[in-house]
Amino acid sequence: FVLKRISAIERKHMLGTARKYFEHMGKVYHRDRLKRLRSALVKILGFYKVSITKPSTGFGYSREDVSYFVLMENLFYGHEDISIVYDLKGSRRNRYQQTKGAVQLDENLIEMLQAEQGPGLFVTESSKERLNICIHNDTVMLSKINVM
Repeated sequence: FVLKRISAIERKHMLGTARKYFEHMGKVYHRDRLKRLRSALVKILGFYKVSITKPSTGFGYSREDVSYFVLMENLFYGHEDISIVYDLKGSRRNRYQQTKGAVQLDENLIEMLQAEQGPGLFVTESSKERLNICIHNDTVMLSKINVM
């Protein structure tokens, strides 16, 4: 699992779009295989609020620190053979990682693909077709909730 801290603004947006997300994911995991929708979205398993109340400062006031978290599936679990990981956002602004071995960003992928000796991205025709279907389905849902 992955536990990610999110800002209050991200939490508000996620809670506002949660119904549509879970409706979409309900179609992905429909019990009837023929009615299942294909998706590449990560599974969100829960939202959490953690409050820590700090003791009184001596003036009778206590302070509460609040953090919000989202619990997601770990896409890399059981895949120790992955040598490069990219965190892609679809942007080129501030999206280059100088450190080799760290999680790479959008500009790093573009640089690798444009290099003469770059390994390229090779997928089978059936994998490409499945990915295109996932991208279409997810884009339709994300556009309905104004994420794309």
